[in-house]
Amino acid sequence: MKSSLKVTRLLFITSLALSCAADAGPAVAAVEVALPGESLRDIAEVNVSQLDTSQFPIIDMYVDVIDLDGNPISGLTHADFCLYQDGVRIPFQVLEFGGDCAVSVSLLMDKSGSMDEEIGDAIYAAHTFIDLMSPFDRVQILAYSDCVYLLRDFTSDKASLHEAIDLLSAGGQTALTDGFYAATAMTCTELGAKAVIGFTDGKENNSHVCWLPPDGGSTEEDVVDDCIMVRYMAALCGMPIFSIGLGSDVWSELLLCLATSPAYAFHAPDVADLQLIYNEIKSDLCSRYLIAFRSPDPVLSGEYHRVDVCAGGSTVCTPCGRKMYLENHAPKIVRVGYTMDLSDGCQPHGQAFDIIATIHDAAEPLLYGASLFYRAIGSGEFFTDVPMTSLDGDIYYASIPASLVPEPPPAGPAGIDYYIVATDFYNTVGDPPRNSWIQPYQITICPNAFPELVHTPVAQACPDTELTVHAEITDPVEAIYYVFLFARQGGQVLYTPFIMDPAGGDMWAGTIPAYYINELLGADYYLQSCDESGTCTYSGRAHAPHHINPVCCPDLDEDGYDICAPGDEGDDGLLADCDDTAPLVRPGAVELCADGIDNDCDGLIDAEDPGCEDCPYFTYTSERITAAIDADGQAQLWLEEHGAVPIDPAEYLAILQGALTEKADARESIALTLDTCTLEPDEEILSGMVDYMLESAELLEGYAITVMDDPTSWEERVASAQLYLADSVDVLTLTLDILVW
Repeated sequence: MKSSLKVTRLLFITSLALSCAADAGPAVAAVEVALPGESLRDIAEVNVSQLDTSQFPIIDMYVDVIDLDGNPISGLTHADFCLYQDGVRIPFQVLEFGGDCAVSVSLLMDKSGSMDEEIGDAIYAAHTFIDLMSPFDRVQILAYSDCVYLLRDFTSDKASLHEAIDLLSAGGQTALTDGFYAATAMTCTELGAKAVIGFTDGKENNSHVCWLPPDGGSTEEDVVDDCIMVRYMAALCGMPIFSIGLGSDVWSELLLCLATSPAYAFHAPDVADLQLIYNEIKSDLCSRYLIAFRSPDPVLSGEYHRVDVCAGGSTVCTPCGRKMYLENHAPKIVRVGYTMDLSDGCQPHGQAFDIIATIHDAAEPLLYGASLFYRAIGSGEFFTDVPMTSLDGDIYYASIPASLVPEPPPAGPAGIDYYIVATDFYNTVGDPPRNSWIQPYQITICPNAFPELVHTPVAQACPDTELTVHAEITDPVEAIYYVFLFARQGGQVLYTPFIMDPAGGDMWAGTIPAYYINELLGADYYLQSCDESGTCTYSGRAHAPHHINPVCCPDLDEDGYDICAPGDEGDDGLLADCDDTAPLVRPGAVELCADGIDNDCDGLIDAEDPGCEDCPYFTYTSERITAAIDADGQAQLWLEEHGAVPIDPAEYLAILQGALTEKADARESIALTLDTCTLEPDEEILSGMVDYMLESAELLEGYAITVMDDPTSWEERVASAQLYLADSVDVLTLTLDILVW
């Protein structure tokens, strides 16, 4: 048992467990669960301390599991819980917090006149709480007496919090309910896990004077409406309130009412006990379980839903904790192109960077505010936050000061970490979503550079089969420090990190376990590569992962032919593709007669194939189009978005023209190839092929054309065709190959 300070909590645990179990259906009030390395312990209470709907239809629940002594139970797994929405059992994931958990806490302190002799001990206890902060914790120092006073707003800066605590001095009346109201309202807009911890040594006597909504009263019965107001706000924000009564001259019923669970109401006989209670609450906040799930009703229609989470697993699901939530629109954050471009290459040191985003809220409550959080890469320092200002309508901006990067690396920082937070008061979201501070956006400072990560996403894989993922990773400046593969089952919320290992040269490899590739929903994954400075590159992101379809016979090049032969499990009945990385290599393709490849997958290469009687042929290849036309006018085309399709040669130039128009602002490598194979082609046929080539070239007038192989015997024909050879490169680069065998 951790301490004897939980008397107030224990008085209510049994009744709460019984009533919760009754709400969930017939069940016993407690169930014994065997924990690894521990004896059997009775679960007395399951409490949902916070419910976050800001990423709807993804829901995050922070859950406490309490034993009969009032202590949190650790070591539970997915098998020890069951979850229901509106009475229907649903799938979920469980993550146990531990060590350095990230939580925002409003530390609400009574500085009324009655605290005069005890304020020193209260200050000492508050300093101890700040010393317990994890690197990503954020704490606010709020005090009340005649009214409510903000000594330091939410920050991770321990030094400034200690300074604020030292400003406390006792004096004045006790606007207790105003203090809890203000702390709850200000904490509501924090991102992620959050809580209010407040104490008093006296009774409410001044909220009717202070300007905040609670009107106070002279008896405990008079302030019930104030308590309901505070609890209602906490429920809408889905956050817990911890209350602490010092000594014997307190309104214990009011403090019990203000606490969002009886387990969160504490009594300290002496102010010296405050430090122990702070330590205990901090430990409890980091002993919770995150239960994440997708709502089975994903349509945002403003409906209420009841969620019950129970301990006991598949055999006995009790006791339970219950929360209601409302489907509600949350703000949407999208960075503008200029801001995203800051991460395309390194930026000069000694200059400010404007971070601009559109932030839109589709329904009431409308946007309440937005903030930019930033720090130097690799500094290990806390994030500094500044409010974002509206430029025009939904456009918001804030600046990262030039002083953050006064010198280039290595004398200065390698770059900048940043993320954006927006709130409509009840819903607070971050960009990047979920744990924004763990994998923030980054800007590199020259001469530092991002690692270069080349990876072809895996689109299909056999379900329940282990999958190895490869990536080529280099860094022009520093050594690669680590590479992670993050994976989750399709339809799930939380990712599991897997280390990727060097696989020879610049290649890295990581494995997705077989059970991650669900037979119905597949799997999601993304890659992260970080160098020694802490600069990271991604392929995919947590909020925009690569998706693996659960297909045993993948068609990776999307040419209509998979890698399986007829009769193989999962095959579509068609012949197998002999090269599933090349869309023009497939059964029935045009055999290109001098490329050393079996293009039509018939086992015959080049001149061995009867298809080479159709030489010469003409091909056009680029990033998104590959086309081949043979001497008989047969043609095939591969489009990136459509796969391989047959085409009428008469349509070829129109399709090419459209492709060039679409790519007018991009750089693309293009190859036009005329191949006579090993034959002496008919002059008329050859002339037709040259016409195809020249008409293609004319579409690219003004772009550079180079002849890679131009034998003397062809000089006259090229000249007579009036092929224009430009010396400069504009937007597209055209490579014209004339091959003679």
